[in-house]
Amino acid sequence: MQGLLLRHGLQYSGKTPWSKAHWLWLADVKLPQPAQQIVFQEYVDAISEARAREETAGQPDPNVIAAMALAPVVQAMQALRESLW
Repeated sequence: MQGLLLRHGLQYSGKTPWSKAHWLWLADVKLPQPAQQIVFQEYVDAISEARAREETAGQPDPNVIAAMALAPVVQAMQALRESLW
């Protein structure tokens, strides 16, 4: 995405990339050609989806755990992990 933006002379002037301010800046980006805007939006969507997957990746599915033979052990370890944080 950075390469696409730099080719069009667009550079985020804030301090922290991928912050809330950066996402707001990205929402206002308008590229000159419709095809370029479509590609840019695909980049934004792909990054948003990847971030959403990262947030849920560490959260196990309770239905899968309940079906496991070692479900009580897994649940005890999860409780331990939660108490440490």
